[in-house]
Amino acid sequence: MVNVVTIAAAAILGALGLAFGIGASAEVSNILAAHQLRKVYRIGQKVRVDDTEGDILELTSTAVILDTDEGRTLVPARRFAESVSVLKRRTDGDD
Repeated sequence: MVNVVTIAAAAILGALGLAFGIGASAEVSNILAAHQLRKVYRIGQKVRVDDTEGDILELTSTAVILDTDEGRTLVPARRFAESVSVLKRRTDGDD
Protein backbone atom coordinates (compact mmCIF):
# COMPACT_ATOMS: atom_id res chain seq x y z
CA MET A 1 0.00 0.00 0.00
CA VAL A 2 2.83 2.41 0.83
CA ASN A 3 4.39 1.77 -2.60
CA VAL A 4 1.14 2.65 -4.37
CA VAL A 5 0.82 5.94 -2.46
CA THR A 6 4.48 6.78 -3.12
CA ILE A 7 4.15 6.09 -6.85
CA ALA A 8 0.91 8.09 -7.06
CA ALA A 9 2.46 11.05 -5.23
CA ALA A 10 5.55 10.92 -7.45
CA ALA A 11 3.38 10.83 -10.57
CA ILE A 12 1.31 13.81 -9.42
CA LEU A 13 4.38 15.85 -8.46
CA GLY A 14 6.10 14.93 -11.72
CA ALA A 15 3.05 16.01 -13.72
CA LEU A 16 2.87 19.32 -11.84
CA GLY A 17 6.57 19.94 -12.38
CA LEU A 18 6.27 19.20 -16.09
CA ALA A 19 3.24 21.47 -16.45
CA PHE A 20 5.05 24.29 -14.65
CA GLY A 21 8.18 23.80 -16.75
CA ILE A 22 6.27 23.90 -20.02
CA GLY A 23 4.17 26.88 -18.93
CA ALA A 24 7.16 28.90 -17.74
CA SER A 25 9.42 28.20 -20.72
CA ALA A 26 8.44 31.39 -22.59
CA GLU A 27 9.06 33.55 -19.53
CA VAL A 28 12.39 31.87 -18.78
CA SER A 29 13.56 32.32 -22.38
CA ASN A 30 12.65 36.04 -22.15
CA ILE A 31 14.60 36.41 -18.91
CA LEU A 32 17.69 34.73 -20.36
CA ALA A 33 17.49 36.74 -23.58
CA ALA A 34 17.09 40.02 -21.66
CA HIS A 35 20.19 39.21 -19.64
CA GLN A 36 22.19 38.76 -22.85
CA LEU A 37 20.69 41.91 -24.41
CA ARG A 38 22.06 44.08 -21.62
CA LYS A 39 25.56 43.10 -22.77
CA VAL A 40 24.91 44.33 -26.33
CA TYR A 41 22.35 47.16 -26.22
CA ARG A 42 21.98 50.31 -24.14
CA ILE A 43 19.16 52.77 -23.46
CA GLY A 44 19.00 55.42 -26.18
CA GLN A 45 20.31 53.24 -29.01
CA LYS A 46 18.25 52.88 -32.18
CA VAL A 47 17.50 49.25 -33.07
CA ARG A 48 15.45 47.21 -35.49
CA VAL A 49 14.18 43.71 -34.85
CA ASP A 50 11.99 42.10 -37.49
CA ASP A 51 9.79 44.97 -38.74
CA THR A 52 9.92 47.00 -35.51
CA GLU A 53 12.34 49.92 -35.30
CA GLY A 54 12.83 52.47 -32.55
CA ASP A 55 14.94 53.91 -29.76
CA ILE A 56 15.45 51.80 -26.64
CA LEU A 57 13.62 53.44 -23.73
CA GLU A 58 13.99 50.64 -21.21
CA LEU A 59 15.46 47.15 -20.83
CA THR A 60 13.20 45.23 -18.46
CA SER A 61 13.81 41.76 -17.07
CA THR A 62 11.79 40.18 -19.90
CA ALA A 63 11.38 42.77 -22.66
CA VAL A 64 12.73 45.82 -24.47
CA ILE A 65 10.56 48.92 -24.62
CA LEU A 66 11.08 50.91 -27.81
CA ASP A 67 9.97 54.40 -28.78
CA THR A 68 8.62 53.79 -32.30
CA ASP A 69 6.66 55.91 -34.75
CA GLU A 70 3.50 54.20 -33.47
CA GLY A 71 4.34 54.87 -29.80
CA ARG A 72 5.86 52.89 -26.96
CA THR A 73 6.29 49.30 -28.12
CA LEU A 74 7.10 46.36 -25.86
CA VAL A 75 9.17 43.74 -27.66
CA PRO A 76 9.73 40.40 -25.90
CA ALA A 77 13.46 39.93 -25.34
CA ARG A 78 13.50 36.51 -26.97
CA ARG A 79 12.58 38.12 -30.32
CA PHE A 80 16.06 39.66 -30.29
CA ALA A 81 17.57 36.20 -29.83
CA GLU A 82 15.31 34.45 -32.36
CA SER A 83 15.47 37.10 -35.11
CA VAL A 84 18.06 39.30 -36.72
CA SER A 85 18.36 42.53 -34.77
CA VAL A 86 20.19 45.59 -36.06
CA LEU A 87 21.86 48.36 -34.09
CA LYS A 88 21.16 51.37 -36.31
CA ARG A 89 23.83 53.96 -36.95
CA ARG A 90 22.98 57.51 -35.98
CA THR A 91 23.25 60.12 -38.70
CA ASP A 92 23.64 63.88 -38.30
CA GLY A 93 19.93 64.34 -39.01
CA ASP A 94 18.86 62.04 -36.15
CA ASP A 95 17.80 63.44 -32.78
